[in-house]
Amino acid sequence: RAAGLDIRTGLELKDAGLEGDSFDLVTFFCVLPHLHDPVGALRESQRLLKPGGRLVLTLPHLASINFMLFRNNWYHLEAPRHLYFFSEDNLRDLAGRTGFVPEGRRFRSGGGGFKNSLRVLSANDGLAKLIYDASRVRPARWLVRTFYRYVIDSLRLGDTVDCWWRKR
Repeated sequence: RAAGLDIRTGLELKDAGLEGDSFDLVTFFCVLPHLHDPVGALRESQRLLKPGGRLVLTLPHLASINFMLFRNNWYHLEAPRHLYFFSEDNLRDLAGRTGFVPEGRRFRSGGGGFKNSLRVLSANDGLAKLIYDASRVRPARWLVRTFYRYVIDSLRLGDTVDCWWRKR
């Protein structure tokens, strides 16, 4: 506020009192899984966006290689903070139900999810602890990060998915 910014707070986006059709872009970077009413938040975003406006979402990707490998020890489960997870079918349905057209998506991880999932697993597994400790060495970190960035992400198996949707 001291910098002249219009800052509004509230528990829900709808409580901010923002004017409809007034934004070019709305972003939810790692937010939607934490909301009690994600559909309501998406509908409010649709109301706020100008015609043709864009919505950008970043979400944990349930079809990621790390979820397949680590299951209940997957770092991005973040229980109990994540209330919802969305599959590709769920996202396509959500976009349609809330007035958006999906335009694209990108999968990414960078290796942090692998390392952090190993850390979670290493609390109860000695072998995972050894691998986790080895993964913290700079050359190993570089190898994991490079492998994830250029192989895993190109196979659309990264830990997060960025989606961009257009208001219908």
